[in-house]
Amino acid sequence: MLRSAAGDRFSQLELSAFATFTLTRRRRASTQDLIAQRGWDGIDVEAVWRMPTIYIGSPAQVRDDLQARRDRFGLSYLITSDRDLTTLNAVIAAL
Repeated sequence: MLRSAAGDRFSQLELSAFATFTLTRRRRASTQDLIAQRGWDGIDVEAVWRMPTIYIGSPAQVRDDLQARRDRFGLSYLITSDRDLTTLNAVIAAL
């Protein structure tokens, strides 16, 4: 929607979003836990995995999701809490 509204100007925009990162070996179970914690009704794990700012999985899964969502949503950069720095170190090592 934003791409079409911005037209030719889209490549000149800088888009950012606040992201959360969770490293886990139990991606599905951890995503179900997140859904329950946040009280999201009617949302399944696949919908969460398509969200532009929620990253859950192994370092390689998070890396792959970052790359795919960058291309899909056109985000220039993500902002995150300093609590996620250790997690991001593992993801960066997987690059």
